[in-house]
Formats: sequence, C-alpha cells, structure tokens
Amino acid sequence: MTVSFDVWKEPWIPVLNTKGTIEEKGIRDCLCSSHELEAIVDPSPLIQFGLYRLLIVMLMDIYDSLTANRPYDFILDLLEEGRFCPDKIDDYYNNRVGPSRFDLFDETYPFLQSAFNEEYDAEDKPVSYLLHHQPSGTNVIHFHHVFEGDLALSPVVCARALCTFQPFITTGGRGNAPSINGVPPLYVLVKGRSLFETLCLNTVWGQPDERFSGAEPVSWRSLKEVVPGQERDTATYLEGLTWRPRRVRLIPSDGGVCTYSNQHSSTLVRRMNFSAGFTARLKGAWVDPNAASIITNKDLRMMTPKEDREIWRDVGPLLLLHENDYSGKREKIRYEKPLVLRQYEQLKRELPDMLKTEVYGLRTDSKNKYFEWVYEPLHIPMAYDADGSKRGLVQKVMETTDQVCNWLGIALKKLAPASSEARSYIITAQRMFWDIAREPFFELLDAMSGFLDDVNIEKMMMREWKKRLSAICNRALQEALQEFSETGRDLMRQAEARQVFWGNFQRLFKVYSENEQKGVTV
Repeated sequence: MTVSFDVWKEPWIPVLNTKGTIEEKGIRDCLCSSHELEAIVDPSPLIQFGLYRLLIVMLMDIYDSLTANRPYDFILDLLEEGRFCPDKIDDYYNNRVGPSRFDLFDETYPFLQSAFNEEYDAEDKPVSYLLHHQPSGTNVIHFHHVFEGDLALSPVVCARALCTFQPFITTGGRGNAPSINGVPPLYVLVKGRSLFETLCLNTVWGQPDERFSGAEPVSWRSLKEVVPGQERDTATYLEGLTWRPRRVRLIPSDGGVCTYSNQHSSTLVRRMNFSAGFTARLKGAWVDPNAASIITNKDLRMMTPKEDREIWRDVGPLLLLHENDYSGKREKIRYEKPLVLRQYEQLKRELPDMLKTEVYGLRTDSKNKYFEWVYEPLHIPMAYDADGSKRGLVQKVMETTDQVCNWLGIALKKLAPASSEARSYIITAQRMFWDIAREPFFELLDAMSGFLDDVNIEKMMMREWKKRLSAICNRALQEALQEFSETGRDLMRQAEARQVFWGNFQRLFKVYSENEQKGVTV
C-alpha cells in the first residue's frame, strides 16, 4: 500500500498558543509561527523534549549555526528580528533537503528511519518498542491488559516517538547500545517568552568542539546506511544531535483508532523493523549542549537523574556553576553547567531578572530498565549568575542543607537503633524535609538576590537560612516522632534523637553565630 505522511506540512507537533489552547502544527508552520506560540506541550516529558530537540537541530541546519561568523552577534540579530525567515525555511525544504526526506513512509529515505534492507530487516516487531513509556514484551499484559499485537499507533504518535530516540534511548539488551549520550542525562531547556525565543536560546551557535566538526549532516540529510551494531569512533556535532541508536522502519497498515491517542487515523502502524543501530565509541568526551557535567580528577560525565534526589537540589550544577566556581567533597568534584546556559550568559543583551528553565530526564538502571521520567521547571534570579562567588554561594547553601538532612537521619536512627524499622522513619522524615524545604529555599534566593554585593552576604544568607531550616526541621522531626510509640523507653529515645539533631544543627551554623557575637553587622 502507498502511504505518505509529510512531517513538514502535516499537523503533528502539539503547541500551546497565546490564547492558552493546544493545537497541532507541522514543522514549517511551527517554525514560521513560533513567535506567536508559547511552547511545545505533550503529556510525556520525553516526547516534549524530543520535539524541542528536533526543531532546535532543524534550525541549526537551516541557519548553518555551527559555521556562523560572529555567532553571538548572529543570534542577537535573530532575536532582534523577532521571528524566523519563512523564505529561508521554505528554501531548506524545497532545495537543500527535498520533500521526500520528510515523508515518514518514503521508501528510500523515511524520516528519522532507515529504508528496507533485506540483509538487516528480515524480522519485524510490534510497534510497542517505539515508545519508552509503553511497556513491551510481557509487561504489556501486566500493565495494559492488551496483547502486544493489538497495539496500533497513528503516524502522528509514531513521529513524536521517533524524536525521543536520540536523547533517551538507553541500552536495550541483545547488542542494542545506548544513544550517543550513554545513560540519558538531565536536559536543561532555557525558556524564552515565546517558542521562538526558546528555540533561539537553545540553538548552538559556533562550533563548540573541533573534535566533532566535519561534513556528515543531520540524520534526515544523511546518505550513511545504519548498520546494526556498527561501532563509530567519529561523529559530527549535527550527526551526534540526531544520532541513530536504532535501525527503524515503520510498516503502515489499515486505519482505525490509535491505541495511544484514542484518535481515529486513516493509517495505523502495528509492526516495524527494529534492531540495533550505531554504537558510539567516540574519541574524546561527548557532552550534550543541554546537559551539565560532573568533573572529577578521573573523568567527566553528564549529570543523570538519581533515586530519591529531587531535581531542584541540583540547581547550582544545572543552572549556575562553572568548573572553577565551587569544589565539593574535598575539592574532588566540580561542575560545569550546560553549553546552552554558557551561551546565554555570554549574550550581551538585556537579560530578564529571572532565568527560567525546564529540566527533563529519564531515570534508568543504566541498562534496559526504565524507572521514571522526571520533569521540573527551575527558575533562579539572574543576579546569582554575575560571578563565581555568587554562583558558588547557592551551592554552599544547598550542601549545608544536605548536611542538615543527613543529621536528621542520624538522629532518627536513635528511635530504633537495632531495628530496620528506623529506616522507614528516616526515609519518611527526609522526604518530608525536602518537600517542605523547596519553596523556602527559592524564596530565600529571591529575597537575598538584592543584597549579593554586600560584603557579608554569606553570613546574612546562612543566618536567614538557619531560621527557616529550624522551622522545617522541627516540623519534620515532630511528624516522625509522633508516629513512634510512647513507652518510657521510647520517650527517652525521642529525647536523645532531638538532642543529637539540634546539637549537630547548632554546630553546623556555629561559625555564623560566632561572627554575630563578635559584633559583625549582618
């Protein structure tokens, strides 16, 4: 059967307009009207970021951003224009790439896929493998109570899912390597006042690393065959941002109701060719432009989601810190914020008072198990990004808070020292601690942002945070202790837990209290 779905023209990208309603647009309309749109929206954070990544890399290719002379002036001029040039966008489709390259079902160059090859595509699989958050194998029956073969996806859903492969594919067993980023990192998206500004502010301008320069284009312009399991030790920057970790070809079939969206479609995809793609063995450290880095004396790695660690607790590394701003754990660990935020810092334009971002991630076991997706908006006053001492101050406050939470756990262990029962009290109390602490922490940053040039700002900030933390800790302790039984022995243990905690709490802030007693004006 002959089927076509042109992602350039057909509506499939969900966007929020200025009226607050959601509509769907093709790539062209999305780019050309981006100045009139608020954002990309999707119930799945993985799809939402994947769509942003697609449009951002598309713009990098349209504007040849990696080879731009005076890249910062170029992006400033574009922001000043306030919209993308429709003629330039149309020329990209009609002349530089060609319409067939954007057809999801093209026989020769299917969009974000590989054409059929008897050598590699003898076997087909259920389309359930296309979605990270859609269980496949026996999990389909366990979670969804439908058979794998009954799943059917519309071209719209398939196109969205394909956009998640580069940022979120992890090891899949049987020779299926992860994408170029390895374990999916936390991705930080700089948010503008419109979709146009967001796309501009996350576009990489100028070649960030000469090791990844070269002529190999984005995947939808590439002539390179995806050979299953082929190891690659080189890649261009654009190729890396559209990396193909899987060899995929969608097989269209008769229409019906899409299992995922519950919308009727004249074409549905039930089966597909799906196998290993390229394996990245690059020479040199590849760092995604939207990912923050952890730097040690031994290696450099991108920050990933961690179990029981809320995203906002890493606001310093994710949004602020440069490698030389702050060192933690005996100076063995340093941080570098994402390239897109380093670019944003260098834009010599009138910046808003508040840096607004969204953070996306997928927590895995570093292999083929998906645990949860993560998403959180993070905002911080731009005043903290003025210099290293101010950026480091935010991290110092957070690491002090981490220590307070650790002391809370040590104190609560006194409740049942010889029993695993204490662990449940500790986990509950510490989760409550962080839930309560989030809002006061950002309120503190906001309140202190106008005093950052004061010579005593660290003392001011720590003393104010001590007051707020006292109330937070008292509430968390009370909630944990009231669940404990009240025999005489238990009451003694509760008293001991309080004594241990508050003693350590006071010692942690002792240096600031001593300064106060010596007459330092704060």
